[in-house]
Amino acid sequence: MKKHYTHLILGALLATQAGAAELNVAKGSKHPYADTSKGRDGYQLANETANEKRLYDFYQRQADYYMDPKNPIPAIIPSYPGLDGGEHGHWGKHNQNGYKDGRWNEMGQSSFVGQQGPVSPDSIAIQLGGPNHLHTVFSAKSNLTFARFWDGNFVHFNPYRWGTSSGAAPAGKTILGFADGKVRKSRGQQKANASSIGWQVDKKDQKYIGMYDADCGPVFEYQLGGSTVLDHVSELDNKVLCRRLEFTNGLKNATLALFEAKGDTKTLSDGTLTGSAGKQTWSALISDKENCRLEVSNGMLLVHFKDMAKGSSVEIYFSADESAASKGLASSGTKASQPALSQLAHERKSKWSDTYTVDIKRGADDAAYVVDTIPLPFKNENKSLMFFTDIVFDQSGTAYISTLMGEIWKVTGLTSKDGKVTWDKFATGLNQPFGMKIWDGKLHVLEREQITTVEDLNGDGEADFYGNFSNAFQGLPGSHTHTFGMERDSKGYTYLVAQWAAYRISPDGQTSEELTKGLRNCMGFGKMSDDTILVGPQEGTNTPTSTVIELKKGDNHGFKNKDALSIPLGYVPRGVDNSTGGFLEVDSERWGPLGKNKTLIGICYGYGSWYQILFDENAKTTGHRQIASVPMPGEFLSGVTRGAVNPADGQVYLVGLDGWGDYAIHDGCLHRLRYTGKDIHQPVGYEVFDNGIKVNFPEALDAKFASNKANYFAQMWNYKNSRQYGSPEYSVKNPESLGHDPLPVTSAMLSEDGKSLFVEIPDLQPAMQMQLRMHLKSKKGEEFQSDIFPTIVHLGKFINFAGAQPKNETKDREFHLMSDRDSNNSKEDDLNTQSGKVDEHARQVKVKTIMGLKYNLKEFKVKAGESVALVLHNEDSMPHNLVIVKPGAKQKVGEAAFKMMNDPKALEKSYVPDDKADVVAFTKVVDPKGTHTTYFVAPKEKGKYPFICTFPGHWQVMQGVMIVE
Repeated sequence: MKKHYTHLILGALLATQAGAAELNVAKGSKHPYADTSKGRDGYQLANETANEKRLYDFYQRQADYYMDPKNPIPAIIPSYPGLDGGEHGHWGKHNQNGYKDGRWNEMGQSSFVGQQGPVSPDSIAIQLGGPNHLHTVFSAKSNLTFARFWDGNFVHFNPYRWGTSSGAAPAGKTILGFADGKVRKSRGQQKANASSIGWQVDKKDQKYIGMYDADCGPVFEYQLGGSTVLDHVSELDNKVLCRRLEFTNGLKNATLALFEAKGDTKTLSDGTLTGSAGKQTWSALISDKENCRLEVSNGMLLVHFKDMAKGSSVEIYFSADESAASKGLASSGTKASQPALSQLAHERKSKWSDTYTVDIKRGADDAAYVVDTIPLPFKNENKSLMFFTDIVFDQSGTAYISTLMGEIWKVTGLTSKDGKVTWDKFATGLNQPFGMKIWDGKLHVLEREQITTVEDLNGDGEADFYGNFSNAFQGLPGSHTHTFGMERDSKGYTYLVAQWAAYRISPDGQTSEELTKGLRNCMGFGKMSDDTILVGPQEGTNTPTSTVIELKKGDNHGFKNKDALSIPLGYVPRGVDNSTGGFLEVDSERWGPLGKNKTLIGICYGYGSWYQILFDENAKTTGHRQIASVPMPGEFLSGVTRGAVNPADGQVYLVGLDGWGDYAIHDGCLHRLRYTGKDIHQPVGYEVFDNGIKVNFPEALDAKFASNKANYFAQMWNYKNSRQYGSPEYSVKNPESLGHDPLPVTSAMLSEDGKSLFVEIPDLQPAMQMQLRMHLKSKKGEEFQSDIFPTIVHLGKFINFAGAQPKNETKDREFHLMSDRDSNNSKEDDLNTQSGKVDEHARQVKVKTIMGLKYNLKEFKVKAGESVALVLHNEDSMPHNLVIVKPGAKQKVGEAAFKMMNDPKALEKSYVPDDKADVVAFTKVVDPKGTHTTYFVAPKEKGKYPFICTFPGHWQVMQGVMIVE
């Protein structure tokens, strides 16, 4: 091995010479370990379309290659080339649909759909079910009212990212409410936080209680001060809407702004109030004229309530139909025999009769932990999409599984002897839930804007009440960055990530407190038994790679701010998982040695696999926690997101979905990760010392194999936190170069019981990422290979033993968090920048980037050969640019930009390829709220010139056309 490392000097010279010509990144044509056609043995799903170019086990194969004495070890080993070996851009070619899939629009909707827009991010869209196909939306958090009415089709989901980024938009024509769909505050408004539409009551005196899914349609319950209100809208036969309110314990002196009412008004003989302004007409009538009155003020129709008795109710009839306005609404009348709203709210018949039964497909018992597959009811009466986000079990072993499209399915029979499993729909209409837990006997579900209790009050096996446990946080109104979580500690506090920060919700759900900020797309979330809350941001801007973070108040991890960076527990190499799912501490003795040790496992959304997360045992004495990941065998049919232990059998069950940046085969999956009783040939513990790493195994090892230093390989590298999307892998010792630093292993020795192994690495030093590759044999004679990937922030003490190498006094013992955040304060990062030769007489073209990865203009026109000043203003929450290309070159330029992940200067180049032969003009990458102006001369040749955003992941959907006339 010593002879082997003499090649380092030669390798250094070669790397220096090659570095002038190309980046130090592994290529399949030069490096066998980066060849995507190899390393596929043992992977059952390798031949699936999504995996046809997948690069498997890069680091493991790289280590094995350099463990062969025939292969010289470079001074700086080539870095990871990216998914699919870097051949198809940053995320490879596995996302076959171009991020566009409109199947949500084919899915049958219930009478209500939780949505994040466009009226407000906490809205619930409702089908009123009448003959004229009228619909409305209830603003459950902002206004406690029905904010908009429309006719025609119900809702539409933008196909981008399966409809999850833009939410459910009304698909018909607005007839009442706000024509632009926005909630505005009235002029001259006196009460703080009160909106012009809805109750004119101070926000602190309003509280949303929940919604009853009743046979008559959704019934909403809320409180105004000390008064409880039930609120319901129905559609009558003659295009008349009836809003019925019931006051459980009365109501005094309150005003409700019903809808926008413009134009001259008049009162008909029957008390109907009408108004018109051009083509817009409306009419309204109230049933209780003694205690209520209608008034138009400041462009709003107001309902004044003077003194409503306990248990009283009132009906408000209104319409935008011209004939209804001319005839009045008296004929609508009040149905005296109609039951009280408090009674109707609890009347609900079962809606979903179909039950789906499947047979579990057991995996072969050929390893310690194997994967069983529970088939999903992909074909169902509602065309429900099976994109699973979380799973939770009740004490009987019944599973509840949430879908990204807002449904919850109840799954029984998972431990049945005949292997038959039953699927039943339990709930629907939720707003893209991404977290579930059971406490206080209730199922709690995390939506984008609310923690909702989903309850079956009448005991028929279907949810009929959706209660508000907490809406004391603000989710993103439009993005694939969902509200992620949720976990609850031993004191009753609930934790979640909303937008780009983690919050702690009080036990009563009424208040929230920010803990940690700078978190990008935190799909990873979990809790340990000691109440440690873990989050896992996914790589992207200011997030160099997927990360494991312990939530601490005041910490910052870089996204969307420039505060000082906090150090995470550790990083997950992109070749192990490119997008973290959840974290699950398994406390189950029936789950073998990992369950007995309360092992924390990481769930791979990107790779559809799993790994152990081990804590450095030196933390017990040093107090500094740091982690390592240990990849485990097993493949899943989708990108797994969450897991849970079934109390009925003690095994781990995982759910997942397809989405973005993953190797999913199916839309979703449900798997059982089952312990078979066989030996586990993987580390279960480790300690970092000054001169090496101690690794613990659950079974004794063969001493001869363990003591052979040729059976080990170690390397380390760093990442850089920057505005660039993700990070290449950098040398620790030579931070200007990409690549890994080899770490010579000088000896290895086994403990007396054969279960602890110390691998001596004298040059070991702090690094954001390190790998130790081991070729071992168990004492029983089974040969195996294993890896551990620590993040080393702190070195432990020096281990002295007979034959130990002298302590390396010259190596760096300080952890360096690579970052270019200081350079972010340069002029290049100012909110208003420009490029090109300034021409005051240039034609100015203004383009905005808006929510949902869109430009506000699909096209703009210029004249051939004229001077143009293109102004790009970024109104979105993520960086964008605008690149104009020659006709027919859109895909070529987009794909070339996609492959710039490993270029350290990609952001400096604004993600525009070096070969600009097909590029007409481009703006710099513009941060949110920033503006960049680029000056250029339009082509002399007339035609249509596409423009795209080349920031990673955007070009396929963010497009337009410059027309040269």
